[in-house]
Amino acid sequence: MKKLLVYTSFLVAVFVLTSTISYSEVCSPGLIKAMKEEGLTNKKIKLICEKAKLYDEFSTVKQSAVEGKLVDWNGKPVAGVKIIARQVRPLKGYERFEAVTNLDGTFRIKELYPSSQYVFKPWSDKRTCKTAAKIESAPQGETAILPKPMKIAVAYSKKGGSIVGNLATGAKRFTVSSDGVISDSVTSLEWVVGPDRGTNYAQARQWVASRKTAGGGWRMPTRKELSALYQKGMEKRNMDLAFKTTGLYIWAEPRDSSSAWGFSFDDGRGY
Repeated sequence: MKKLLVYTSFLVAVFVLTSTISYSEVCSPGLIKAMKEEGLTNKKIKLICEKAKLYDEFSTVKQSAVEGKLVDWNGKPVAGVKIIARQVRPLKGYERFEAVTNLDGTFRIKELYPSSQYVFKPWSDKRTCKTAAKIESAPQGETAILPKPMKIAVAYSKKGGSIVGNLATGAKRFTVSSDGVISDSVTSLEWVVGPDRGTNYAQARQWVASRKTAGGGWRMPTRKELSALYQKGMEKRNMDLAFKTTGLYIWAEPRDSSSAWGFSFDDGRGY
């Protein structure tokens, strides 16, 4: 019985000594003593010290940065837009950062976790877009640069879903006058929607020629001009809501003396 007591006391002494050495790697003797006086168990003290060590390791990481540029559909720089970087595999304290683009569209996001995957996206409370770029942050203390500018091919208003024509002001791309003329601020073209019914090419040309809206002078559009209206995934017809029609197939320029081209808003191709 006496041997058992001595052996047990030896084990307890070894445990306390070993634990104290482990704690002292990150927790001072005074802190350990204070935690014990507060009634914390050895297991709890060890857990706290291990967490402290982990936090210290994170705080000593020499962080990295990423630089890039944001442009619009014409390749022009976009200023004053928030860029948000989200870590693909979130690590506490490094999962989300942001910056605002400069006058020349450039931005720099720092304090990123080194050599870690991040996804960069422009953000606005008024509009939305599908633009995104995925890149691995630079090694410790270095800066990675996006291989090419982030391009906003198209942006949509969060209120109403219309296409945005000016990223700086948020103005719509298409505006409709009182007489039904649709103005495109991107291409500077004007449009009038024809009858919402099936027509052959001769009927379509006759209707266009007879239009007196806004002084007349209207013509048939080209396939290239129609393709500029095509926005895949927008509503059911892949075009802005300003165009009030249910048609998916639109007549375009003449093919020859007896036929003409058309454009499909179903798949975005001429035919």
